[in-house]
Amino acid sequence: MKEKISYFITVLGGLFLVIAPQTFLHPCQMDGMACTYMAKAASLIGIIITALGAGGFFIRGRGTHLFASAMIVLATLVEASVPHILGYCEMETMSCVLRTVPGIYVGSALIGINGAVRFLIALRSAGKGENVY
Repeated sequence: MKEKISYFITVLGGLFLVIAPQTFLHPCQMDGMACTYMAKAASLIGIIITALGAGGFFIRGRGTHLFASAMIVLATLVEASVPHILGYCEMETMSCVLRTVPGIYVGSALIGINGAVRFLIALRSAGKGENVY
């Protein structure tokens, strides 16, 4: 049951990363700016994180849970690096600096911590030869 809760948290966090940069944590409304591309890329990676979390409900194997958890952690690291790779506005008063980038960081950190804890628990259980889930 605990693993289902963990995957549910991942799905909710992924949905947050999909919806938030396009709605209530939106960047500047000027099309063609780096911050709008950053928000779109963050939403696409959020879709991947959501799919990985949803897939966690259906997998059974020990190695598959380890792989899914590792991929979620990797995806959150990529998500957190999107603002630095694609860039955003340099003015401190712009909405992307005040809302979008911190929202991406917080969402990525929470999902990444959740995935890392799940990975470590699965790795420890797999080392003892027990069933992971």
